[in-house]
Amino acid sequence: MFDSPPLPRLLPRQDNTHKGDYGHILLIGGCRGMSGAISIAAQSAMRAGSGLVTVATSDACVDQVAVSHPCLMTLPLASDSEGRIDSEGLERLRKYPRTLSAWGIGPGLGRSESIYEWVIESYQHRPEPTVMDADGLFALSLSSWSQTPSAGPRILTPHAGEFERLSGVSSKDRASQIAAAIELAKSSRATIVLKGAQTLITDGTQSTLNNTGNPGMATGGSGDCLTGIITSLLGQGLSSFDAAHLGVYWHGLAADLWIAARGGPSVLATDIIESMPKAFQRMSQETNRI
Repeated sequence: MFDSPPLPRLLPRQDNTHKGDYGHILLIGGCRGMSGAISIAAQSAMRAGSGLVTVATSDACVDQVAVSHPCLMTLPLASDSEGRIDSEGLERLRKYPRTLSAWGIGPGLGRSESIYEWVIESYQHRPEPTVMDADGLFALSLSSWSQTPSAGPRILTPHAGEFERLSGVSSKDRASQIAAAIELAKSSRATIVLKGAQTLITDGTQSTLNNTGNPGMATGGSGDCLTGIITSLLGQGLSSFDAAHLGVYWHGLAADLWIAARGGPSVLATDIIESMPKAFQRMSQETNRI
């Protein structure tokens, strides 16, 4: 069932390159009270190597996102009374130029009928390679997503509870969820990252179980961090499977190195981001390929 393909690689950077060579990604999410989720995703994307990162977020929380890191760009969108991106803001996204390298949708996005409609429409019709997480996955679960072809590469990053909504398979039955994820990836032509101990990465044709990570990662924001890393790698030109495979491994290794050096019962998402350069160095030393 599992192919255990070799860990993908990022090509060495040449001296005469510029930020445009490493992708411009758009991360869409954040609402009042949830600005941290999209901020974490954006910071991990920058650390993973994106040339440019723009965050499209509710104008109710754009200031919090903007001050989370000076290297981020922001696209403020009109919001409703609950601080979520509203219909006017979503219409602006519908008209957004199709020039970016990859999209990441979901962290802190919030839930509303207009958001559900936009997420499903984007999944089906936007051509950009796209990572779907969190509230983006919730919206997809309300549709027949696996039976409708998408216009571009798609990566879904559910934890067990989210995958239960997407598939109907109990979150308490890991083996059955793994089998279902492989079949759904094959039928939908999406790459699925089924998070958990030994995270599964599958596109329905090839599948692997990740061997990095630790229980300390069971904290809020860890999944948002992973979304940013995978979107960044997708935007740098890796295939969906390779971006997911390398992203999951890197994410888990960064957490392992933090726990090994600092100890403690948990590792925060911001700790993982801080540890990413050391993890990249370790991967380079071990494989001499990244």
